[in-house]
Amino acid sequence: MLWVLVGCAVLLVVGLCAASGFALFFVYAGQTPYPDGPPPPTPTPMPQRPMVQTPQGPQPQLPPPPVNYRPLTVSAVVTQSTTPRVTVGTRCVFPVTRHDRQGEPTGYWCRAEIRCGTELVYGGGTAGYFPCTVVDSAAASVVGGEAGTTTSDGDAAVQLNTPASRLTVSDDPSGRIGAYSIEARIESVR
Repeated sequence: MLWVLVGCAVLLVVGLCAASGFALFFVYAGQTPYPDGPPPPTPTPMPQRPMVQTPQGPQPQLPPPPVNYRPLTVSAVVTQSTTPRVTVGTRCVFPVTRHDRQGEPTGYWCRAEIRCGTELVYGGGTAGYFPCTVVDSAAASVVGGEAGTTTSDGDAAVQLNTPASRLTVSDDPSGRIGAYSIEARIESVR
C-alpha cells in the first residue's frame, strides 16, 4: 500500500507540473514580447580616425589622396647595338608607368615595354618592372633600372636615366632574341 501512495504522489506532482506548463503556454501564446513594437535598433558607433597634433590642436588624420600617375612616354634613338634585329638609328618609343612600392617608404616600381622599331627588347607580359625615381613635372624624368637578365628574372637588364639621356638594355643567350646589348640616346620624355 505504501508503494501505491508513493506512485500516486509522483503522478500528482508530474501532472501539476505539466498542467502549469500548458497553462502558461496558452496564457502567453497570443502576446508579443514588445506590445508597442520592437525597440529601435541601437546605433553602431562610427569608427574614429586617428588624431594628429597640429598647431591648431588635435585634428583627424586624413587618408592620403588617391594616386593617379600619368604614364610618361620616352623616345630614344639607338646609338650602339650588338644584334642585327635592332640597328643603329632605330627609334625606340615606349611608355613608362609608375606604381607604388608596397612596404617601401620612398620610390616606385616603373614598368616599361621597350620596343625599338618592331622588336620588343624589354618587358612584355608580366615582366618589365624595375625600381625607379620619377619626377613628373614640366621637366619629367625617370631614373632606374635592374641588372637581372632573362636567366635570373625573366627579362632583359635595363638602365634608364632620362636626365643623362641614356638607355641601356642587354640580355643573355636565354633571352627572347638571344644575347645583345643596346645603347640609345633619350630624345624626349613627355
